[in-house]
Amino acid sequence: MLNFAEIVEISEGALQLQRSYLDAEIVTKKWATDALHVALATVGGCSMIVSWNFRHIVHFSKISLYNAVNIRSGYSNIAIHSPQEVIDYEDEEDFNSVEMKRRGAEIIHKQIATLTPKEQLIFWQKRNELLKKRQKKVKTKYKNSAD
Repeated sequence: MLNFAEIVEISEGALQLQRSYLDAEIVTKKWATDALHVALATVGGCSMIVSWNFRHIVHFSKISLYNAVNIRSGYSNIAIHSPQEVIDYEDEEDFNSVEMKRRGAEIIHKQIATLTPKEQLIFWQKRNELLKKRQKKVKTKYKNSAD
């Protein structure tokens, strides 16, 4: 089902790169999860991010800033595109993914706002484990229904 997606562990390196993005004022602390998204993809060696987030990720002035910090931090450039640039849509549904993503980012921000970097790392590791369990369950269900 998710043949093209990969779960990336939240590491100290990713959190350091996230802090570098915040220090460079690419996004504010309120949108730190967006910076973490880019940091995880960068540290994880992804060649591209595809996102509907036009305010904090897929934005012409921010892409070059993310990549400048990446290069300064010893990482490669990362391509950042909207789904419209890379996916051929035949049937579009009325779905506001940008608003859904913003609501999710606000919830996460409230949950981690008072945590230290070490506590944030533990928070993200626990969330990652939950996601892995859910993904495994979905893959098993998908595989069983295909048999």
